[in-house]
Formats: sequence, structure tokens, C-alpha cells
Amino acid sequence: MPSLAQLLEDSMPFTAARNHRHATLHEITGRDFRASQPDPTMPDDVPPELRPGESDENIVAANFIWQFDHDADAPATFRNLRVWSRGMGMRYKHPATVCKRLDFQDLLVTYTDGRGETLPLMPEFVVGTWHVAGGRIDEDETDWWRLRANTDQSLLVAFVFEERDGGVFPMSRDEVDALGEAFMPGPDVPHYLEFLCTTNASARICIGNTRHIALVSLTTCRERPDFVGGDFMGFARFYPHVMFMSTNDLATAEVRIRFERPAKAMTHGDAEMEDTIKALVVSDANHNHTATAFIPGLAEFPVPVTDNIFDYYVTDPDQVFGKDKKEKPARLDSAERKALGDDAKHHEDHLAQEDGEVTLADARFKGARTLKSCVARDGGDWENIQKEPRQGQFDNVHLAPRMKLSFVEVSGVGTVDHAVNHVNLTDITMVFVCLHDCLHMHVRWGLFATNKSACGFANGRPYSKPGAPTVPENQTVFASFPNGHTLNYRAHAESVPSRRWQVFCHHGAAYPIEIWPTIKGHRTVSLMRTAVLGVDLLNRDISRIFPQMPDKSWAAFYWRCRYTGKAGKPAVERLRSKLTRCLR
Repeated sequence: MPSLAQLLEDSMPFTAARNHRHATLHEITGRDFRASQPDPTMPDDVPPELRPGESDENIVAANFIWQFDHDADAPATFRNLRVWSRGMGMRYKHPATVCKRLDFQDLLVTYTDGRGETLPLMPEFVVGTWHVAGGRIDEDETDWWRLRANTDQSLLVAFVFEERDGGVFPMSRDEVDALGEAFMPGPDVPHYLEFLCTTNASARICIGNTRHIALVSLTTCRERPDFVGGDFMGFARFYPHVMFMSTNDLATAEVRIRFERPAKAMTHGDAEMEDTIKALVVSDANHNHTATAFIPGLAEFPVPVTDNIFDYYVTDPDQVFGKDKKEKPARLDSAERKALGDDAKHHEDHLAQEDGEVTLADARFKGARTLKSCVARDGGDWENIQKEPRQGQFDNVHLAPRMKLSFVEVSGVGTVDHAVNHVNLTDITMVFVCLHDCLHMHVRWGLFATNKSACGFANGRPYSKPGAPTVPENQTVFASFPNGHTLNYRAHAESVPSRRWQVFCHHGAAYPIEIWPTIKGHRTVSLMRTAVLGVDLLNRDISRIFPQMPDKSWAAFYWRCRYTGKAGKPAVERLRSKLTRCLR
């Protein structure tokens, strides 16, 4: 029978602070919060390969780099979420704005009798706010927090709701503390009293008022290299969590989070960067598909061209999936519907799906499914794709600026009719390991990503199963894009048991910093770029399109991840899709 204090101990910020002597935890009472400006250390700019045995990684992993603001009058909103980056040429000199606003909206619950209720995240329902500076989570420290992390600044706000007299009312901190361990009865304590009305009829009444608790927290983490496989890129993770518990069984519980990035990116004078942030949504492939499936010399890492690591993607989802639902799952014909039987309904939109939304996880699908003749790779025929259990219409979201590239192609050198072609490529999407001002959110990774951080939920435990969504098994996740720089995230949980935690947005998000400062990190990136820039020549006996494209350009790298073709011919996409069929 946990008290409020015991429930707080289950959260990520409190777990990070517990038993770690360098962490500081204090309660904020009735005032605004501003994280102080960090003062990270930047080691001397000496390439790691020139100093074997010495590494910057311990310094980088220890640096505090995050800032954000929180106002007591808007307790479910965080503003100006910024990271002091050593990447993009900034060397910790300027902060990059990851989110202008991070808004948690009112919770929605539905009882088993069909009655709905709104739980407002308003100041009067707050029973406490806590700030944690620093901390550490060790691997497999608890059932919920099983990934190693060095935490940075964290803030947790506890909301308590009590239902009585037909409405939802706040509880004071004194009232909550007075209940002690009876505040949220344990799972084995009866909450209903059943009695016999007549010989053939019985009834049940609730013992005590219904109570709900929501722990809304933002946990930021110092830089680590384990967001993607290979330990070659440093990422700064952040976790906007809602941990929710009720004294009653619920039919559904729903959380909405709005991630708003700046409309304009910080280009820092980079000639290859465009200044408008745009969205990208991707469905990861579950198998490697090209002849050069892996990078030579790095057997565990696939060549990151789109037709190898993705099944399909949409580069401007705010334009493709609007309120008028321009793109929907293709309707089944009569033969398909007959063959699928009762499963036919699963090939159409989720019943809870709203206009303009796509799914990032779908709890309806208990088993794998096959979508037929919907993608074509590398100029080949249309082929089937396999979706893993609970996999949604897309898997991950990126909000980042696009890139551009200008160069000169000279042909016929030494001849009278030699030609000079000025090439200008724009709107280049960073389709893999975005290095420049990108917010990453992965709700699922491809089946061949077996690193622990990419594994999803299985049997109620995170980081357990490759190819599984990174949300609990009873959650469906929806995403919509009111504009190119904003993601609306909606997590919809069904069959929510009483007096057990339901964690929303467990996976969090991440912001890329720079190549991890080790010999392995630099070597991996070098091999990856070499593999992408040479993949056309490795796969085909043809002249590569744009042979004079600058090989050391990141814009060129991203362009070649997505496009291919023969010299002198128009570029073609490596991966094509019939989107309406992919959305089934």
C-alpha cells in the first residue's frame, strides 16, 4: 500500500537520484524554475586517433549540457528546452533549442462502465514539484529503468485527483500525507465490496473515493553513444514521461504531448544547411535488402541507404496527412476482405484514430502481418513487406532542417565540346543519423537492430525484444503534424489495471550531438560514409550519378542515402512505395 513518497521513488528522476551521492534533490514550492546555464568542458581539439590510450569520452559523458524553464502557473508545460552542444561547430559556446515548448495536455480516462472523465493538469491539482540535478541510472536498476544513463537536470510534478460528489477535485498535500500508505491501496487490497441483493442478484460498491495520481516529469540526460547501434554517435536523450495510476480499473487512459520545435533552425553560417525545420516519418525495415547489406569491416552495421534500412517514409507528413486525411489506408477489395475474414478491420484505421493522425504503435496487432506489393527497392518489382506485432503505420519521427548542396560537374574534359554543369540540390532530407539540429523519436526500431536501447517491450519489460514497439503492450500511439516543426503525440492505453503504473512516452526522444570521441566512433562514421558513397559502384557496373559530387560533404552523404542513378540521367529514389497500401 504505497504512500506518495513511495510512489515518487518509482519515477525516473528519483531513481537517478537514489543512492547516487553526486545528485541533489529538493522540492520546489510555489515558484518558477530556471535551470542554470551549464559550464561544460571542451577538451583540446586533437583527433582521437592521434592519441591512443587517451579518450575524451569520460569528460563528455560527465558534462551537464541541458537547460529548460518551468512556470508554476503552467505546471504541465516546459519551455526553452536547450542543449549546449559540442557538435555543429558550436563547441559548447551556444545553446541549441530542442523544443520551444513541451506541453502535456489534460489526461482522459474512461471507466469500465463507459463513463469518461478529464483529469486537468492544473496548478490546483499539484501536490508537489521536485528538481533533481544530476544522478545516474545503472543498467537494469529497476524494471522500468533498465538502460544506463547519466542524468542532467530533471523536474517532476505530482498531480492528484479525487472523485467525489460527481466531480473531480484536488487533494491537499496534507490530506495525501495523512493517508500514508492508504493513499493508493496495493494491488491485492480489495477496492470493491460485493454483496448479495436477492437470491439471484448481486451488486458491488466502491470502498472509498476513487483517486488518480499522475507524475509528469522531464528527465534530461548527459551525452552517451548508445541511442543507435555501434556506439559511434553521441546523443543527448530526454524523457517527457507521464506515470499514471488509479485506484480503479480503467477501460482506457490517454495522454497527449505536444513537441514544438523552432520554425527556423540555427544554421551557424553552414553553407549546406537550410533554415526551415521540417518533419520526416519513417517505417523501418525488418530485414536487410541489398546485396551489400553490411558495412565492410563493421559486420553488425547495415549500409544506411533507404532501400536497405527502411520500408517506406514520408518527408512532409504535415502536408500529406492533414485534417482532410489526404492519405488513408487503401480499401480492401472483396476478395481481400473475404480472405482476411475478421482481420479485415485491422487493415483500416484504428477506431480511436483521429483525422490527420498516423499510428506509431498499434496494440490491435498481436501477431505479424504481411502487406502485399507495396514497396519497390532499387528499381526492382513491387514486393511485400512484413510488419512485426504491434507495429504501426510508421515507427519514428524526425524534426530537423533540410540541407542543400552546390557543386560543378565537368564532362568531356580535354575535348572541344566539354561541358560544365552547375548542380544545385535543395531540400535534402537527413534520412539517417541526422547530425544537424534534429529531434529524434523512435517508437520502434527495425527487427535487425538488436542493441539493447533499440529493443521494445515484452511481458511488461522495456528493452527486451528486437523489433517490438518501445511502449507497453496495451498502448497505441498516434502522431499528427499541425505544421512542419511540431509533433502531437497521443498515447492511448486500453485495459488499464488499477494500482499499477502505466508509463506513457517511456522511450523519450534524443538530440544528436557529434561523433563519439573515440577511435571506434570516428572509424565507424568513416566506414559508413565510404559504404554509402560507393554503394552504387559496388552493386552495379555503371557510372555513378554525379561522380564529382564532393565525397566529404554531409549533404552529399544524405542525398546518396536516398537517391541513385546513372551519370547523365535524372536521379531516381532508391525506395518507392504505394503509400495507401503501406498504411494498412
